[in-house]
Amino acid sequence: MKRFLYQVPVSICGLILGLVSLGSLFFSIEHHILGWTFIIMGVLLMLPFFMKITITGRDALKSLNDPVAAAISPTFPMSLMVLSSTLSRFTANDILVLTVWWGAILMHFTLIIFFTLYFITPNRIRSEYINPGWFVTFVGIGIIPTTSRNFGVEFGQAIIWIALLFYMILLPIIIRQMIKEKASRSAFPLTAILAAPGSLCLTGYISVVVHPSEILVYTLLILSQILYFLIVLIMPKMLEIKFHPSYAALTFPTVISATAIIHVLDFFNTMGRMNIILTYLFTFELYLAVAIVAYVLIRYAHFIAKCYFESRQTYE
Repeated sequence: MKRFLYQVPVSICGLILGLVSLGSLFFSIEHHILGWTFIIMGVLLMLPFFMKITITGRDALKSLNDPVAAAISPTFPMSLMVLSSTLSRFTANDILVLTVWWGAILMHFTLIIFFTLYFITPNRIRSEYINPGWFVTFVGIGIIPTTSRNFGVEFGQAIIWIALLFYMILLPIIIRQMIKEKASRSAFPLTAILAAPGSLCLTGYISVVVHPSEILVYTLLILSQILYFLIVLIMPKMLEIKFHPSYAALTFPTVISATAIIHVLDFFNTMGRMNIILTYLFTFELYLAVAIVAYVLIRYAHFIAKCYFESRQTYE
């Protein structure tokens, strides 16, 4: 079993985040069967990662020495926050769900501190460390306001401005680095993360701010959609690459983009041409999100099964 758990990658948490976020999205549009389907699949995928942490803890920590793995590791606490928020729809003042949510926040901030000290301090930082995964580490806290409605809206209202600040600082830095240095084939799918932070900030902003600024909503919407469609255009090239665990990076960006659209629709709550355009856009992005998440899940299931059977053969 240990041999198998050693092979479970940290990046699987990106797929878990995509699954539970898609489940949450389906709950928000009253498709509960699909919502539970994706939530359950996300929880099932959490099991091997939980086992990896508990049984091979030292190896799991060692994987954080890699700047890419360390950068995307907050997808795990982000998944727990989304899961807690979704379950809170069906429980009243459940102390366990609340504890998991706050525990996930503590875990995320701990990972931010670790990443900053280990990779960004003046004597350690290198240009090659800069990658789209940095959005996960720093702007990923935007999941807090997105999920805070039943736990701590005031805290979410404070965090959204920090997430927006990180986004404004990191966006030009990461785009410049991506232009300067071409990503390796295995890291190429991480480019898809570029589509996520704008939509995440937009979703969080609308979720917790009492009187959102239309200018800021439009700005985030336009920027996030431009980046989304740029990623959609290069996605076929990403899928041409032989399967790599970094495929998980394709899932959450497509889901959160669709989620942001449904929040914008609720915010404007008007009929007319804009409403029609956004409705068609949401439909397209939802179908694409389902297709991408399902495809990556199938490829991951094959990968995990292969790792498991190979580990058993090696043991025998």
